Amino acid sequence: MADAVPEITHTDGNNSRVKEKRGEVLARKIEEKIMRAGWPVGEVLGSEPDLLQEYKVSRAVLREAVRIMEHHGTARTRRGPGGGLIVTKPDARAVVRSAAVYLDSEGITPDKLAAARTGVELIAVQLAAQNIDEDGITRLRAALDRERASVAGGESATSGRNDVHTVIAALSGNPAIQLFTETLTQLAVEVFRSAPEPKTASDARAQFLDDHIAIVEAVVSGDASVARFRMQQHLARLAGESHPL
Repeated sequence: MADAVPEITHTDGNNSRVKEKRGEVLARKIEEKIMRAGWPVGEVLGSEPDLLQEYKVSRAVLREAVRIMEHHGTARTRRGPGGGLIVTKPDARAVVRSAAVYLDSEGITPDKLAAARTGVELIAVQLAAQNIDEDGITRLRAALDRERASVAGGESATSGRNDVHTVIAALSGNPAIQLFTETLTQLAVEVFRSAPEPKTASDARAQFLDDHIAIVEAVVSGDASVARFRMQQHLARLAGESHPL
């Protein structure tokens, strides 16, 4: 059977010719269809026979495409009656991890990382202050409580998706800002994880907790300009340390 989905050759960022396999092309084609449909999570795209007929490809190409989509988190196969290829919601954590690994492989330096975080997080804190509501206040207070407990136990205040920075990014109401913040935060943790901890680590943790409390107070009060100023001061202080705290 001749596949109706051809291989595609394109040029990458290094001007190298890259051949995209038929399975990759088909996966992208189906994912584009999902996006145009508004991401109907749970919808059955079709059984294997249906999809083979629709896209006029071999079973090997279709199964490779499905494997790629399952890796991306965009679809999965459900067995049994009424089964087939099901639309799923991608997990941002996989994207964050992949992006962080890529940036690390590109040799991103601490100063460039700090500059990127500053640009993204100043926008995030401004939008969070402008859009804050009771639910947002509750989430920020909870993040501070977790951080207080971590600092009291002598642990790092950085705690992933539920730390103050990522909660503020989530409250910005902009998924792109949230994704970028989580990516840069994850990269900061990975880059500096093996660095020796300074003797003043406990003092620095206490300082950063105070910074976070001040930032949250400004966000909760809806004062975007003060929130930006305090976040900028905090990020400058963070960039001056040898590892994130």
